[in-house]
Amino acid sequence: MVQSFQATPVASVCGPGGGAKPQRHRRSGAKNSRNQVLRRGLGGILAGTLLLAVTAGAQAFDQADLDKLTRSKACPGCDLRRADLRLVELRGGDLSGADLRRAEVESAILKDVDLRRALLAGTDFEKAKLHRAQLDEADMREVDLEKADLAGASLRNCDMREAELKRANLSGADLSGADLRRTDLERAQMDEAVLRDSKLAGADFDRADLRDAQLQNADMTGTKFERTSLVGANLSGASMKNARLYKADLSGAVLTGVTGLRQPQLDDACGDNATRLPKGLTVPACR
Repeated sequence: MVQSFQATPVASVCGPGGGAKPQRHRRSGAKNSRNQVLRRGLGGILAGTLLLAVTAGAQAFDQADLDKLTRSKACPGCDLRRADLRLVELRGGDLSGADLRRAEVESAILKDVDLRRALLAGTDFEKAKLHRAQLDEADMREVDLEKADLAGASLRNCDMREAELKRANLSGADLSGADLRRTDLERAQMDEAVLRDSKLAGADFDRADLRDAQLQNADMTGTKFERTSLVGANLSGASMKNARLYKADLSGAVLTGVTGLRQPQLDDACGDNATRLPKGLTVPACR
């Protein structure tokens, strides 16, 4: 009876010499258990941290401020970070000094709204109606204004570095002293816009319409004006070092007193008898 006993479980924990080593097995099991507990603990902490971050990001705005805006269309200085304001109508509303960073304001109607000195960095205003809006001294870095209507808007001294303004309507807008360095204004409508003393270094005006625009004393270092209409525009006193003028139309434009402009740049552009250039420079006639 004793000889028929099978000791398979014991053999499973034996070393090469046949001696049982149960202590090593228990240590290994304990170590694995501790590692599993540690991993589960760290995983729980990470998941909790991510949940808190997402929740905090989604609820960054002050609900009381949002309710106030909804009721009265006025909430100067309010905290509306990351708020969802898509398609809202706030004609003539007062959001001066408000914080709307990273808010969603796509396709909203904000005609005549007051956003002076507002914090708008990274805000999505795509296709929004901002006709005649007041945006003086606003922080608009990396803002998305693609296809937005800013006709007649005031954006004096605002910071729009690296903003997205493709196909935006800025007809008659006042951007005097604004910082538009590295801003994308491809195909933007900017006829009669005022950009005196503005910073345009590295900005992209590819195929933009700048007819009769006022660009006196602007910094256009390395600015891209490829296929841009500058018909009748005033660029007197501007800095145009390394500005790209490939197929730009300078008919009737005023470039007297411009600095940094070289003949090879003008050879890529075209103009007419009314184009006024610095002494010694010429421009091919437009066909």
